[in-house]
Amino acid sequence: MKKITIFLASSVLEFRAERKELGDFIRSLNNIYIEKGIYYEFIVSEDVSNAVDKKRKQEQYNKIIEQCDYFYILIGSTIGRYTMEEFKIALRNFKLHGYPKIYTYFINSEKISIAGEAIVSDFKKELEQNIGHYYNVYKNIDSIKLNLLVELLRDSFVYNVEQDKSELKSGDILFKNNLYGITDKHKKIMNDELSFIEEKAIQELEKENVKGALDILRGSKRKNKIRNIIESIENEKKDISQYISEKYLLISMLCNSEMDENVMNEIIEIYNELLTLSIKYSVSYNIIYEYAAFLFEYKHYQEGLRCLKELLKIEENSKSCNEYEKGITWNLFGLLYWGDKQYYESKKCYEKSLSYLKNTLNGNCNRIFYWYCYNNYAILLDDMNLKKEAIEIYKKICEEFEEELIIINQNKKIYITIIHNYACLLIENNRIIEAKDLLEKVLMIISTYDDKKLKVVVYNSISILYKNLKNKEKSLIYFQKAIQLCEELCDSNFCLNAEDLSIIYNNYAISIIDIDFDEAKIYFKKSVYLLELLSYNLSDNYSEKIARELFNYASSLQIYGEKEDAVDIYKRALSIYLNLIKKGNDIYKIRYAELCIWLAVLLEDLNDCFGAKEFYFKAYEMYNKLSYNKLKTYEIDYAILCMKMGLFMYEKDASLLAVKKILNDAQRIFINYSDYEEYSVFIKTILKYID
Repeated sequence: MKKITIFLASSVLEFRAERKELGDFIRSLNNIYIEKGIYYEFIVSEDVSNAVDKKRKQEQYNKIIEQCDYFYILIGSTIGRYTMEEFKIALRNFKLHGYPKIYTYFINSEKISIAGEAIVSDFKKELEQNIGHYYNVYKNIDSIKLNLLVELLRDSFVYNVEQDKSELKSGDILFKNNLYGITDKHKKIMNDELSFIEEKAIQELEKENVKGALDILRGSKRKNKIRNIIESIENEKKDISQYISEKYLLISMLCNSEMDENVMNEIIEIYNELLTLSIKYSVSYNIIYEYAAFLFEYKHYQEGLRCLKELLKIEENSKSCNEYEKGITWNLFGLLYWGDKQYYESKKCYEKSLSYLKNTLNGNCNRIFYWYCYNNYAILLDDMNLKKEAIEIYKKICEEFEEELIIINQNKKIYITIIHNYACLLIENNRIIEAKDLLEKVLMIISTYDDKKLKVVVYNSISILYKNLKNKEKSLIYFQKAIQLCEELCDSNFCLNAEDLSIIYNNYAISIIDIDFDEAKIYFKKSVYLLELLSYNLSDNYSEKIARELFNYASSLQIYGEKEDAVDIYKRALSIYLNLIKKGNDIYKIRYAELCIWLAVLLEDLNDCFGAKEFYFKAYEMYNKLSYNKLKTYEIDYAILCMKMGLFMYEKDASLLAVKKILNDAQRIFINYSDYEEYSVFIKTILKYID
């Protein structure tokens, strides 16, 4: 005879009726299964002898729990100390030995005190967050009966397999192992409320009519009804997919209209509706990607990340999602983290994206996106001051794919982008002649293109190239071409093109500053104004760009003698960075520190020693708030600060001990960089003189 033991833990008074009803149900099952060699033992506290004291009785409960097969716990208005102890005993034994199987039920009731509700809520959180155990909420005791029935029938089936296993082949026994694996996951399959079919089946079982229960559960009418429902659901899904497609067309039209705050809010509202429909009904998952891409384009980076994480959950659980699709998703993750200044997270995402895309290079479309992703990765490394690594990537792309990129016509745009970006990186690293050769290639190709936005970007870069080559005339010609085209683009879609126009205004202002300083100031102000409009209408992600533009304007004023005005504009930029620092990103601390140094140097030049000292120390304090890894990335900037600050303190008769400490900090860094050897020698001479 196989004995299966079920222990029920609960408040005796609160659940007296439920305990009795479940006991009666188990006894009715025994009337059926004893003949099959199975006996169900149902234990509640009333079954333990009253001849012992409470402490001894609880010890008996605990021993029984350790040996039982099933442990059911009912929780109502609160959880008693002994009930909680019983649960912990069951859980500990399950972790050690794999039994008893634990099922937790919370009653769905409004009659719970505030104190009791807090205890019950804390226990639910404990189950979800720390234990990882599923629980159920029930209204009707029949829900628990049904769960009991399913579990006990499963156990009786396994028992029958064990009895007959001598007749099975060795391979068939594996089915039993699979069955145990499914059971032990404690997955919630049953609904909280019973269907009328389940209720009828349980009623027949309580009458000991097994055949009647089986006939009800096998009923063909119900099966046919479900088939019709499935067909109806599929049709409804098609309707939902069509609705999503219609709304996406609406979004596309709105994106091509004049974008302002009202249009933006309408688009986001539509996307949120489509996102909910897509996830709830498992249709048109591409809309999730499109929404995240839209949020990236309009600088809503954190919302974009939250949206894309929903798609990632779906892709991780989908067998149909291929490596190319995963590569595309991780590329967008990289862009969003990058936009949110989470550079190291972005780097990880690009490395994942490239690892997926590398395995899909058989198709032309796949290769194009692979190059596109590699291009983004190189620009990211440049932003992280890893310029040598970025240049090596561009060199590798050009060596491996240049011939193929030129031959295939549809690849010309990405070829232009890669060669252009490579040239820009070379300009930043003062490799002007190499950059000129690349940009002249690009200029020749785009002359046949009608892509205004691409021409704007290229003309701007060529202007900067000629400025570096001291060819002012050609530089200004290309700036004016870029301004004219970009202003036309802004007339058609301000939000998508205003940032580019702001950059070109800034560059043009710097180029004409020594020719017409008053006109240069007008273009600096225009650049700031465009960014302020974008920030006001769309997103505060433009705040940092405003701060940078103010810095460019202030440094130009400083160079050309309008120093008092420069101080005010520097301080405006600093206040923006302080607000951004409150949002918790280290990169803004670095920008703030750099700006403090510029302002300190300016105040020193204005003989404002008190002000200069204040901002030198603000920069020093901010650098020392950085994490070790972040400070390591920007240690040259930190060393330059220490050198300037040490010299300033020395000139102002500050403590020689403090001066030596700060100069030594700079010396320890400069000594490791051959490019800064002259600084190292200079500081060594100063320190020697101080000693």
